[in-house]
Amino acid sequence: TDKDFASGKKFMPVKKADTGKKVCVIGAGPAGLTSAYYLSLEGHNVDIIEANPHGGGMLRYGIQEYRLPNDLLQKEIDSITELGTKIYYGKKFGKDINYDHIKKNYDAMITTVGCQKGSEMKVEDEDAEGVLSGIDYLRTMELTGKKFDFKGKKVATIGGGNTAMDCCRSALRCGASES
Repeated sequence: TDKDFASGKKFMPVKKADTGKKVCVIGAGPAGLTSAYYLSLEGHNVDIIEANPHGGGMLRYGIQEYRLPNDLLQKEIDSITELGTKIYYGKKFGKDINYDHIKKNYDAMITTVGCQKGSEMKVEDEDAEGVLSGIDYLRTMELTGKKFDFKGKKVATIGGGNTAMDCCRSALRCGASES
């Protein structure tokens, strides 16, 4: 993909003829964007409703920018909108747009809301002050553009997967003495 974008002749697939069908996709994360891409190629008109200010879902809000740059992610999203998909940011299904509106204006709906909160550990005091799920921690920094101030503090991370490792690296970048 990097080479394709750098070539100046980015590949754009050929769309089938317009079917006249409209599809509403709830969520502009990986599943919603992928759905929109393939539906657009089939000739359908696609609108994505996204609650966040930017698309990408966990690719943007769960993977820190030093691992997956937002500008690269945005290029991928732009390739989908170039096919005709429209994305409406800052619109929450059930609040800003309801099911009756979708039923009246679309032929189909796909719900791809993804992971909205971290898994509970089901241990005592997991809701204590200063305890955050990895997803909430990483998402908060992306949404606010502000790092946590962990200068001189030790930060404990429970887990050993990709999210946990991103949390450890991010805690060190936020000034933690140990993570």
